[in-house]
Amino acid sequence: MNILRVKTQMTMLLTLLMTAASGVGCWAQDGAGGAYQASTIVFEKADDGFAMTIKGTMPPTFTTYQLFDPLRVVVDIANASFAESLHLPIEVNQAPINKITGTILAEKQPVIAKLEVLLSVDSKYTVKRNANDISIVFATEVKTPDEKTAKAAEEQAASAPPAASPEAKAEKTEEAAKSLAKGREGLSEIYDLKIRKEANTVNVLLVADGPVQEFTKVALPKGDGHPARMYVDIPGVKAPALIGRCRLMQLVSPGSG
Repeated sequence: MNILRVKTQMTMLLTLLMTAASGVGCWAQDGAGGAYQASTIVFEKADDGFAMTIKGTMPPTFTTYQLFDPLRVVVDIANASFAESLHLPIEVNQAPINKITGTILAEKQPVIAKLEVLLSVDSKYTVKRNANDISIVFATEVKTPDEKTAKAAEEQAASAPPAASPEAKAEKTEEAAKSLAKGREGLSEIYDLKIRKEANTVNVLLVADGPVQEFTKVALPKGDGHPARMYVDIPGVKAPALIGRCRLMQLVSPGSG
């Protein structure tokens, strides 16, 4: 008995969004205690991007991480405050930085001075500590979604194999025809269909009088008033026993009689 097993598995995927944060960093320390005060923020162009530097009064203890909606980089400085000379928020409007806001979290122990750097586009960044200062350098080469798509298309075209010659295509077609003829040998009829259900899996077994070596299947999603369904096409085979048990269509090619 030869069996073609068509297996469909239905699964449910539950995605639980735990947090909107990514790239959370660890606290960076320099060993000194006492209250840190952020006095000013300086902006300048760097060799590898656009830099902002938070000037402070002593070595800081801080962490940086990225949040989304809105897209921003957050700097949390422990046991810190903002000097009167630092006027927040700051409208920057220099890509990729839009604006910088500041908040003091007095209920935290130690007190946290939070700076949020709102971005116009997603950008890679590096964080450096220089004595009393915190520097964040943003890469200026930022690709928009359209540019990323065009770049991916160029890379795909470059890696694609060269087009086959007419001779190679003809040879491939001949090999496919021989393979199809071989698959039909000894197989003429499907005489039974069995359905087995196991948990979330449905197995459809097609029982034939010979080995099933050539077939194609197409899965169609639910829509337009039709349920989700699958078509299985087995060339050169009859299935009179399945009439009335499933939707069956026999295609007769021209010249086959």
